[in-house]
Amino acid sequence: MRINRYWRLPMVGLMMVVFTNCDTNKFLGYDYKAEQVNQAVPISGKITNAFTGAPVRDALVLVENVADSTDQLGEFQLQALLGEDERSGRPVSVAVRSEKYFPLDTTAVIYPQNNVLDQRLIYAAPIVLESSLDSNYHSRAVLFDYQGVDDIVSVQCLGYYLHSIPNSNLPAWIAFDMIRTEILDANTAVYEGELDNEVGLLIFDRLRIRAIDRDNYQEETIFFY
Repeated sequence: MRINRYWRLPMVGLMMVVFTNCDTNKFLGYDYKAEQVNQAVPISGKITNAFTGAPVRDALVLVENVADSTDQLGEFQLQALLGEDERSGRPVSVAVRSEKYFPLDTTAVIYPQNNVLDQRLIYAAPIVLESSLDSNYHSRAVLFDYQGVDDIVSVQCLGYYLHSIPNSNLPAWIAFDMIRTEILDANTAVYEGELDNEVGLLIFDRLRIRAIDRDNYQEETIFFY
């Protein structure tokens, strides 16, 4: 049927009104989804040392944008906010951070309930097992590193001195380099060093050992004798 030219303009205007006042995607048959409200989902778990199984306390656990810290048992609980995609099975990001441990970044699929997210962290820093200080200012320390003895790049002994600072009676820690003198096994080595008897009055009842590895993880342990 031929439309009279006088009716063409009003019909075009009517079609514009129809498309302006409706959801065009829904009207034209495109994929249409109503807006979904985020859902709070409980997540719990335990963070442990991968080598010893000991709990890691004060670790930061981050699931998407929600965080919690582990307690003295290495346990945490949080409420993660999940959108429609996550509820449909899309993995969410999980990050765990703790001092002296390598960072952990992974993903997990979260369900509406019964979410247990246990993770193990790899200890990174050197460990000072023992030390000694004799009356001749000679120090000795035994160090362990899970990544191997060659991962340790620097070891120092720090003596506690009086009168080492000019015009001051305050005690101070003074550092001296130690060298590796013996390898006990792939992860354990002996380090030795000499403290200076001229920088001040050394207090022999304590000694601090500082160790740094290739990734700049650091351990400082104070021993009292």
